[in-house]
Amino acid sequence: MSTPVNVTVNEDCISCQACVNEAPTLFEISAETTKSRYIGPAELSPEELELAEKAATICPVNAINVEKK
Repeated sequence: MSTPVNVTVNEDCISCQACVNEAPTLFEISAETTKSRYIGPAELSPEELELAEKAATICPVNAINVEKK
C-alpha cells in the first residue's frame, strides 16, 4: 500500500549528499542549484517511505521534511 507524501528540501541544504547516498532513487543534487532535491513519486511504498524518513533523519541541517498527506 502506498502512502501519499509531500517531501521538501529547504534552503538550509548544504549539498552534503547524505540523502542521495541514503536514498538515490528519491533524491539528487540539482545541477542548477547544487542543492538536494526530491525526485521521488508523490506516493511512496513502505520501503521508500522508510528511506525518505531515514534521509530526513540523517540530514545534518534538518533540511528535509517528509509529510504524510
